[in-house]
Amino acid sequence: MPHTTSTATSLSEPDLPWWKTAVIYQIYPISFFDSNGDGIGDLNGITSKLDYLKDLGVDVLWLSPIYRSPLADMGYDISDYQDIDPRYGTLADWDALLAGAHERGMKLMMDLVVNHSSDEHDWFVQSRSDKSHPKRDWYIWRPPKYDAAGSRQPPNNWKAVFQGSAWEYDAHTNEYYLHLYLPKQPDLNWDNPQVRDAVWKLMKFWLDRGRTAFRTPLSRYPETFKRNEGFWNANFTENHDHSRSVSRFGNDSDKWRALSAKMLAMMQVTQGGTQFVYQGQELGLKNFPRTWGIEEYKDVASQNYWHKILAKRKEESPGVEIDTSDILDDFAKKARDHARVPMQWSAAPHAGFTTGTPWMRVNEDYENWNAESQGHDADSVRTFWKDLLRIRKENSLLVCRFLSREYLI
Repeated sequence: MPHTTSTATSLSEPDLPWWKTAVIYQIYPISFFDSNGDGIGDLNGITSKLDYLKDLGVDVLWLSPIYRSPLADMGYDISDYQDIDPRYGTLADWDALLAGAHERGMKLMMDLVVNHSSDEHDWFVQSRSDKSHPKRDWYIWRPPKYDAAGSRQPPNNWKAVFQGSAWEYDAHTNEYYLHLYLPKQPDLNWDNPQVRDAVWKLMKFWLDRGRTAFRTPLSRYPETFKRNEGFWNANFTENHDHSRSVSRFGNDSDKWRALSAKMLAMMQVTQGGTQFVYQGQELGLKNFPRTWGIEEYKDVASQNYWHKILAKRKEESPGVEIDTSDILDDFAKKARDHARVPMQWSAAPHAGFTTGTPWMRVNEDYENWNAESQGHDADSVRTFWKDLLRIRKENSLLVCRFLSREYLI
């Protein structure tokens, strides 16, 4: 009977590409660390925390959008793909961040948001200027329909992700443009080869500066990036679009919070695939309190839903005091805002995130639940994450659960 190996440490798959073995850490820049006291996280703030990330076991930094933007959807509405928004810094600051990451053996990945642009992007400004403009077909325009009464209607009944019709009327040209998200996020027309060429050029702009990889969220035309040969998992339980996992899937009470966070970490890291860690997840950060009012919810999706339901209830019950407790109950569990509060670095005012006034309120538990205190605690959630990520890198079975048979014998 052949001898079989039972220890995971002897299982190794040669020549796994870096993106399979990597630990990717997502940074929500506005909430990570503020280096200049204006209350907004910035690129220099990220650079100052590179040693923290390297010590945790991070291989790749993934930055949510930092391009120029009116911030209608927190930077996912881009007005210039080839420049940094002044809130976050400059191109020189980005170069310094990249250099600092490379010095520590880390790579840099940024969101490439090209399903849509901002309506303030020059491409769209030109597109909506005239039906005969060369860039008219860079976006998706359709003429209105008219009902039996002669009233103007959208081209079809498609709905936007956030709320309302996916079509916005433009009186200047008497046509509608498609926006699967906000009206300020018109969808690009990927059927147009000129659009594809323009995207390739802006990708080259960043690649020439030294960027390693892109994360490209596309709502339309997924076949552009499809592979029907094999698959590879991207493992995550948190990101900027989800509430905190320890609150949603665990028990975030004082008694069970740390254990719940460790259990969830163990579940995630032992899954085959590339690991994604969202900022603060390694600390077991939780949702902010149910007692916070609607004014603390900054996300456009939260605010739109709140006003939609409030208006509906006022219409249904005029003159009656409206009860909105059920909406806040739901928000307290699942709103995206919970992942966007400032990072909790220390017990200093505003959790050490800023010396000024933070753009968003800091969670109230920061004095006892922060990176500084956990870094000195051998039993902390952060230490557990650090050990888990180290063990994962030492055991290929935790990276790729589909090892060839020859490596199991």
